[in-house]
Amino acid sequence: MKKNFTCIVLFLLVLGACLTVVAAPVIPNSIDEFDGVPAYTAWQSLGGASINSQNPNLNFTIDTVGGFPGDGWVHTVDSSFTGNYLSDVGPTAIVNFNFIGSSSADQLSLYFYSSDDNATWYYPLSVSDGYHSVLIGNSSGWVSFDAAPDYSLAIQDVDRIGIYVLNENTGPFVYQLDDFEITFAVPEPETVWMFVAVLVSLGITFRARISELAGQMKARFVKS
Repeated sequence: MKKNFTCIVLFLLVLGACLTVVAAPVIPNSIDEFDGVPAYTAWQSLGGASINSQNPNLNFTIDTVGGFPGDGWVHTVDSSFTGNYLSDVGPTAIVNFNFIGSSSADQLSLYFYSSDDNATWYYPLSVSDGYHSVLIGNSSGWVSFDAAPDYSLAIQDVDRIGIYVLNENTGPFVYQLDDFEITFAVPEPETVWMFVAVLVSLGITFRARISELAGQMKARFVKS
């Protein structure tokens, strides 16, 4: 009985280790922390936004333009964040970032632009300080105000991605962005195959013991 228990514990420990491995790894070179990078030109601004500094975070200002409410976009064109999200990242990629400045903002969205679709896509977020996470590989929750947009086409050619901020009042207002990253919601194929291989190996190693335990459980069930 003690030997059986040891086998089960060993199996569960290996299983737990495998599950830890497959849990949402960060894609290599896909996080911008801005620390120690005062002139990181991969980040740009549009509209009423202007980048003030990029160390220790992305510090930017949004002011009114032409009498309109203050709004603007800050985004990256870094190849670590742009490209074909379906083939290069996967359909369940998640974009995370830390935002500060919600007390002077009326709208906050994650956004990306695609030249293939010629459209800008927005994911409206709660206006709050702290971390925000968005599933980008799924069209649910994403909106576009451009003519005849096609999300399935756009997501295959992301040219820039970042955040959109709007304030209805007269600025300027200062905001901060940090820890902009992409993570996996599911494991990479290589990790899945490793996990399967481990399970198969364990099954072969302990097949006799597992069969014996299954018989014991069946006997107890019939007896009860």
